[in-house]
Amino acid sequence: MSANKNVLLEEWRTPFGIPPFDRIQITDYLPAFDAALQRHNNEIDAIVQNPEAPTFENTVEALEFSGAQLERIGRAFYAIASAHTTDEVRAIESKVTPRLAAHSSAIFTRADLFRKIQAVHDVQPLGLNAEQRKLLQEHYSSFVRSGANLPETERKEIVWLDEELSRLEDRKSTRLNSSH
Repeated sequence: MSANKNVLLEEWRTPFGIPPFDRIQITDYLPAFDAALQRHNNEIDAIVQNPEAPTFENTVEALEFSGAQLERIGRAFYAIASAHTTDEVRAIESKVTPRLAAHSSAIFTRADLFRKIQAVHDVQPLGLNAEQRKLLQEHYSSFVRSGANLPETERKEIVWLDEELSRLEDRKSTRLNSSH
């Protein structure tokens, strides 16, 4: 199946948005992850490059809604990985899992994105409802815990460590599962 006909990259017109597993080929997953990772990076870049002053809507809400395609593909893949593991699925999982960990870590250690989140957090807009304030605080805390306010060399090391930890977890899981 060609990349432009990848079912995982299409809108699913199925009941409750359930992945159309009957139409998904195992070879669809890696290209779909590649495309979704790039799309998510573009969405994050758009937030950071927005010339307007950071607001809840253009920063926190935009971040919250970013990565929807990646999340959707991940849910479909990990459902298959947990229910129907094959050597081919495990090989994809071994490639994708560390990349996803590094991707997430790279986002939550981005100083430019953190500055925008921090700007919204520091203003503590009175117009936010309790749910919005909670979401803002959760994002702010996630960035701080992830090391977004650390020097660049330490942030890069954290991204590398998160990716390496993911690889080690995958190796551990593979060994434990193969011992059955």
